[in-house]
Amino acid sequence: EQRGIVSAAMGVATSVGVASGQLLSGFLGPRWGWRIPFVVVTYPAIFFACLLWFTVSDPRKNRHEEGIELMSPKNTSASSSTEKYNANEDPATTPAVSEAYERNPSHAIEKSHGESLVDTTVSAQPSVDGHAAITDCKRFGLVWRGRSNRLFLCQAVPGCIAWSTVTTFVPDYLHKEQGLSVESATLLVSFFGVSCLLWALLGAALGQRIYHRNKGHLAYLMASCTSFAVCPFLLLINSTPDALIAQMADDAQGALPSLWALSLAFLGGAAAVTNPNLKGLLMNVNSSATRGTVFALVTLTDDVGKGLGPEVVALVVSAMGRRWALSAAISCWFLCAVLLYFSRWTLVKDVLRVERLEKLPAAAV
Repeated sequence: EQRGIVSAAMGVATSVGVASGQLLSGFLGPRWGWRIPFVVVTYPAIFFACLLWFTVSDPRKNRHEEGIELMSPKNTSASSSTEKYNANEDPATTPAVSEAYERNPSHAIEKSHGESLVDTTVSAQPSVDGHAAITDCKRFGLVWRGRSNRLFLCQAVPGCIAWSTVTTFVPDYLHKEQGLSVESATLLVSFFGVSCLLWALLGAALGQRIYHRNKGHLAYLMASCTSFAVCPFLLLINSTPDALIAQMADDAQGALPSLWALSLAFLGGAAAVTNPNLKGLLMNVNSSATRGTVFALVTLTDDVGKGLGPEVVALVVSAMGRRWALSAAISCWFLCAVLLYFSRWTLVKDVLRVERLEKLPAAAV
């Protein structure tokens, strides 16, 4: 019920880290060298990693999750319980083969000529699974079969192209092309990071309420916020240098960005509304057996987009110049918004399908 809020909390931690890193690199780098920021962040990271290792334990799974967890070959009672369930089950409520596999991918489930589902992999002795690679491929196939998953995975690539452009090229562009100092450009981008934090919290709370009222309408929120974030960045990139630099009382140019620039950076943070809501939706449209796989694929597509972003911008810069290249890269959020909008017609069906799977008795697996 609170997956959007939890995802937002994780996003907040990430935004704080990104903003802090940009501040450290922007202020320490010019004075002490580019190596110092890496040293400064290394020791706190090691400390908190050790603290997490020694103080936090894995939570115990409840009975509902244990029913859909991958079953161990040592479980020799699974055969009798499955046969007992199949003998009394209602044919009208029998899950499809793909749904039964999604509930428990470690079982080789067969069904032919109207026969009931039969588990064929129960073994009295533990053994090495020689078809582990095939099982993993089937997991990816099940994830890709979901319509919402396809849309979410496809939108990740253009979305991360825009995100990587903001973090990689915009600070340097503001410094060299728009005349801001390194500290001022860093402060502006860090302010964007803080705005992402606020937008993510607000978007997660609003998205949670929208989801409980109408699941499909959450797609409207993500699409509208993602497309809206393009406009402030286009204005920021194409504004004149005088509009972005604050003027001091004596008409001398100050080191701080102007109120106009800060306002555009704050409004651009609306793109962060999508991330926490998208993560919550991914957990709701996938069963427990495939959630790890889908998040692995999301991480992969995100990394592809982040890697393609600098390459695409570098190619376009040589042909059209920095301003047009950055504008085109930021506009990739429009494509991302279109794909998110199309998920309006797939979310409800996928969520209901997973809810039906989660309600099946554990013995049916």
